[in-house]
Amino acid sequence: MRAPLALLLCYLLNFSLFANSSTFFITDSLSFGQLEGTVYDQATKTPISFATVQLVNMVKGEFTDDNGHFSINQIPSGRYTVEVSFLGYELKRQQVTIQANQPQYLAFYLETAAVQLQMVEVRPDYVVTKLQQQETKLSKDFIANVPSGDDIMQVMEIVPGVSSPPGFNNDLNVRGGASFENKYLVDGLEIPIINHFASTGTNSGFRSILHHKTIKNATLHTSALPINIGNATSSVFDFQLIGGNTNVVKKTFSASTTDATLLLEGPLAKNADFVLSFRQAYLKPTLTLLRRPILSNYNDWLYKFRWKKDKHILTLLGLGSSDGITENFNAPSSPLNQYLLSRLNSESSWHTFSALKYQHLRQSGYTSLHVAGYFIRHQLSKEESSPSALFSSRKSDKQRREFRINLENVQKWKGLDFRTGFQASTFNYFLDSKINWRNQDQLGGTVYSDVSIFSWNAFVQLQRLTDNRFFWSIGARIDTDNYTKTAPFKQFSPRLSLAYRLNEQQSIHLNVAQYHQLPPAIAMVSRNDNQELVNQKTLDYLSTKQLTLGWTFSKKDQPNLWKVELFYKDYDNYLTDGTTQLPFSARGHGFATFFSEHFASDSEARARGLEITWHPKWSGGYYSYASYTLGKSEFKNNLNGLWQPTNFDARHILNVTGGKRMKHGWHIGLVARLQSGVPYTPWDIDQSSEIVVWANTLNVGVLDYKKVNTNRTATSATLDLKIDKAFTLKRVTIKTYLDILNLPISGSTLGRPLLTNQVDELGVSIMDANHPEQLLLQQIDNNLSSMIPSLGLNVVF
Repeated sequence: MRAPLALLLCYLLNFSLFANSSTFFITDSLSFGQLEGTVYDQATKTPISFATVQLVNMVKGEFTDDNGHFSINQIPSGRYTVEVSFLGYELKRQQVTIQANQPQYLAFYLETAAVQLQMVEVRPDYVVTKLQQQETKLSKDFIANVPSGDDIMQVMEIVPGVSSPPGFNNDLNVRGGASFENKYLVDGLEIPIINHFASTGTNSGFRSILHHKTIKNATLHTSALPINIGNATSSVFDFQLIGGNTNVVKKTFSASTTDATLLLEGPLAKNADFVLSFRQAYLKPTLTLLRRPILSNYNDWLYKFRWKKDKHILTLLGLGSSDGITENFNAPSSPLNQYLLSRLNSESSWHTFSALKYQHLRQSGYTSLHVAGYFIRHQLSKEESSPSALFSSRKSDKQRREFRINLENVQKWKGLDFRTGFQASTFNYFLDSKINWRNQDQLGGTVYSDVSIFSWNAFVQLQRLTDNRFFWSIGARIDTDNYTKTAPFKQFSPRLSLAYRLNEQQSIHLNVAQYHQLPPAIAMVSRNDNQELVNQKTLDYLSTKQLTLGWTFSKKDQPNLWKVELFYKDYDNYLTDGTTQLPFSARGHGFATFFSEHFASDSEARARGLEITWHPKWSGGYYSYASYTLGKSEFKNNLNGLWQPTNFDARHILNVTGGKRMKHGWHIGLVARLQSGVPYTPWDIDQSSEIVVWANTLNVGVLDYKKVNTNRTATSATLDLKIDKAFTLKRVTIKTYLDILNLPISGSTLGRPLLTNQVDELGVSIMDANHPEQLLLQQIDNNLSSMIPSLGLNVVF
């Protein structure tokens, strides 16, 4: 594999540079000294990234890194005033005496400005307008303590407004939106895939490709989406990576019952650092030993190299994953195993993303330029030996490529922040799939498509804090492409944010915005037998108008945050299934691979709800976080004109997270989840049993759309539990843990029953004696509440 080889080479290269690092420190003249230090938030004691550290009356200065650390070299001996500043905090000054060959270390603790309503964090990747009321941010320490099976997407399920169907899929729905309406950022760069075994067109999957040890903090934007991120109508998940240790190479080895990870971070040179991560799963031998019908395995990798010099930062970032699934026909015979083996294929997928970023920082703002590209390949195949099957084999090859370039500039003057940017990308999607039928006269199943799409957008934003109590931000962006061929201003996306501080403890905020998003690529590339794009004339940008009104209460001297938000989303041009004439949000499955499907952008949908968050500050090692969401997600049925619930209409979602850090390195954490059932459509047994229908749906069947979403899964009440113990030795820290997910609190949670065909002792499908063109089908329970235990070990040295 290339990833492990690159990891080893970079590791060896790093030790080579580190071994010779003395050459970077012995060149200083005897009349010069060095100043190092760290900048912290006074209240939370967390490091502050990219604060400005300046020697007064000198040109010398530096920005703090991701760990809040700074280092200024070549300082002439003498006495200086050090000035530390960061927007949203009080200016801090301190006297220091620099002596030759005697490095000085200072720690600065900045206090939040009492008159600052909002905090704008100027990061080299982009500016986040931190109306703290309109986003949720989780720290690295909090992420590490939450029971999650080391899966960052499982952690994000505790955030208000986020729901997920019961089970083991990271198919996150935010504020009543579909999963393809979310976007995912790593260090400000949009990545195409966040999960292993991602489903076509949805980006869901059962495990994140980001190991939680590589994440510094995680932020979810829901009300006010970043203006520089397009093609998102529900949320933006923003993951900031850790920076490399600036002093020594830090090594972390993690192992659990599913996979093992090696994480390296440290200095490459005087002004450069790196982060490397590689994870390898060993599920396949375990699943083989347990005689499970589906054997799966995965690995992923991440690298980040960063060079900083004065006010210039150059970053090389890359990540990727590799997944594989094979069938195990030696598994015991059972209806469930038969169901799985009849539907799943042997699959392999490979994905890689890389980007190069350059930032020029200055006191009045910054300029950022980055280029990025990714390649994804997903292959699947299945050989059918059963003589009763209508096909003998099926194969599919999907490939996606994209190259994009982004240019942004932020300029500050007279209390105003003026932000502009331009982005362009070229996207290619290739699909080649074929089913070999034993009777090809009745059935289709051949798709070949190769489509390239060029898109671009531009945006502008102006914002200001006025009178120390009132904040406003106004902006807009335009998007267009050569597939829909619509005029840019048809996708005009204005947005307005207002916030007002009522007193020292309370503030209110309002956000009004419109967002646009292209349909999923798999819907745009369908072709007919004449190689014509069947959906090009019927697809358009998805559009949503959103309104958010919120109130926040927080004590300054004793942090105790309450947040309440009301939201409303109104969708136009929603994706419609051409077969059922129903919106995609009522569909019971994902996108097809072996058949060209017809879609149109002519449906309507809406979502509205209430979110309540409570985040108290406890003493004695206790911590807690609770959120409640009351929501309603609906689509307009084009067949009868009625409003009906979508597949992700989870009315009530309650998450309570808590824990305690105890003596002698012990810690216990838990997450209690309560989510009301989500709608589903029952099976149309009569139609599904027809041989041709059963074959054309690839042994899945069809739903009874006359009863669309009339049923609901049972309420899901589960508990996640984590118990860990840390051992600190002289140069090694060891942590062992037990992580248990999905402990049922109130019995089993059953979803839509699984539909499968009945077979005899030889595995041959049983036909209906009275109807020779029909199969005998049966429904089996779909248990969504199975417990997932995991034992783990972390070693840091």
